[in-house]
Amino acid sequence: MSKHPFTLTGSALIDEDVRLRALNPARSFIVQAPAGSGKTRLLITRYLTLLATVDEPEEIVAITFTRKAAAEMRQRIQTALADAAQATPTAPDSLQRAAAAALVRDRARGWSIAQSPSRFRIQTIDAFNANLARQAPLTTRFGAQPQTAERPQALYAEAARDVLSALDDRNEYSTAIATLLLHLDNDHSKLCGLVAQMLAKRDQWLRNFPGINFATQSAQLREGLQRTLVGQRVAKFSAADALFSHPELPNREQILNQFNYARRNLELREMTVFAGVAANDGVRWAALADSFLTKTDTMRKTVNVSNGFPATGTDAKPQKEAFVAILKTLSAIPDAAETLTALRRLPAAQYTDAEWKILEAAWQLLPYAVGCLWQVFARHGQCDFTEVALAADRALGTEDTPTDLALKLDVAIAHILVDEFQDTSQAQFNLLQRLTAQWGIDEGRTLFLVGDPMQSIYRFREAKVGLFLGAQQHGINDIALTPCALTLNFRSHPAIISWINDTFLKLIGVGNGGSIKYLPSATPYVDDDDIEPSQCGVTLHAVAQTLEQTAADVKAAEAAKVVACIQAARTQDATGSLALLVRGRTHLA
Repeated sequence: MSKHPFTLTGSALIDEDVRLRALNPARSFIVQAPAGSGKTRLLITRYLTLLATVDEPEEIVAITFTRKAAAEMRQRIQTALADAAQATPTAPDSLQRAAAAALVRDRARGWSIAQSPSRFRIQTIDAFNANLARQAPLTTRFGAQPQTAERPQALYAEAARDVLSALDDRNEYSTAIATLLLHLDNDHSKLCGLVAQMLAKRDQWLRNFPGINFATQSAQLREGLQRTLVGQRVAKFSAADALFSHPELPNREQILNQFNYARRNLELREMTVFAGVAANDGVRWAALADSFLTKTDTMRKTVNVSNGFPATGTDAKPQKEAFVAILKTLSAIPDAAETLTALRRLPAAQYTDAEWKILEAAWQLLPYAVGCLWQVFARHGQCDFTEVALAADRALGTEDTPTDLALKLDVAIAHILVDEFQDTSQAQFNLLQRLTAQWGIDEGRTLFLVGDPMQSIYRFREAKVGLFLGAQQHGINDIALTPCALTLNFRSHPAIISWINDTFLKLIGVGNGGSIKYLPSATPYVDDDDIEPSQCGVTLHAVAQTLEQTAADVKAAEAAKVVACIQAARTQDATGSLALLVRGRTHLA
């Protein structure tokens, strides 16, 4: 926790009952823990509480997503135990009590855990997967455990080149390669790059291949994938439909009138009704999106004759003013431009025969590419983290046919704790299901999942916040998870917390499609008499761009504004620390 000039008060107990309830070693929990809420303290307190109940420390498995988080958790547990052994309380009461009880169990069982901290099973998900793979070398097809490459892109590229070399072999894959090359204008390097990208993400698609025979099930598969296309289109149409239901926008009839005014002037076909959410409403939605967006997918600021709004005419001025007012309102709605842009990017609801031929070729080639990648791994004695995860999955077998290792782990593991659960991918979720598949109700074994769906940022690697929400509602396997939510933010200034609550309740308070809802934070602190919260809150410094300014002018003005803010901050507090955060490295210049 950061130090700041505030006094901790009795309000800090506002969610202490939630924390104490979540320490019940006989029940499973899923805890929503926003930033600064002390989730690591809760995790280590839970770990120490469980340590006082098990026969061996190895019965508890704590899974994190980074080495740093695993190291911090291990260090804080060791510190809490050392403090308890020396009777030097520096931690909150619940953590002190848990550490003291764990030491009692340590002495009773003869663990000598202070001298054997390696008995703590606190690992990253990758390290846990590697440990599983090592225990089943035949099942995982590894033999000796290969080295895990931190940057495996060169391995993917080599495998992709091996795939394309089959073009000259005149085997069953050469036709598929030729079809894809024809689609890509015979660009070998582009096809290599695409195959390498797919290999990097093979955990996201490889599980869909077993049990499907493309030769005999092509029509059935085509129908199923087209249903997915239709579902995607309808979802985007529904999002756009919700956008135009915003209370600050005019009614749809007025918007349609403005739209058709421009269409008439452009001698285009008018729309008789507003766009709907059926799969065949794409043409109307695309036309609407084009009228509001520029060619670069940003919201228009104004319109002119080329958009259907002439400068002269009896009703030209009021029509233009009304449409510009709609644009201004849309620009103020979060994600409006993104919602409309998505309408321009939608695929058709059905595949053409030519498109399906390309998909057939890719479907045939991708499993072969995986085989080529295995050969590359064998040549170099290396693999990637994805392969380790897939190997761990194979090592456990299936729910119906668990391996000996799965049965062994079923006996050996009594409690699992998972940090950052909102960033769990489907493959990682499947692993958790496998590990707990044989757990019965009321056996005393527990799951403890901690995360914050508001901070889910890894969708690019197939992290699904819906897994967190689903676990909250339905549990995992036969394990019922009691939902808990922490609300206190010990990290931030009260004025910052207030600003964040006000801002994000407006942005996502109603939820993203009814799923993610903003959970407001509370402060456990009160201001000292000489502190004004407004002095330490959030201030926005907008840099406006005029029509005469270039992009370089705006960047220069932005930099000057940043310098002025830094100078003002140093004038107010010459000894305080200062951070400058940017979105990407290129912005630092």
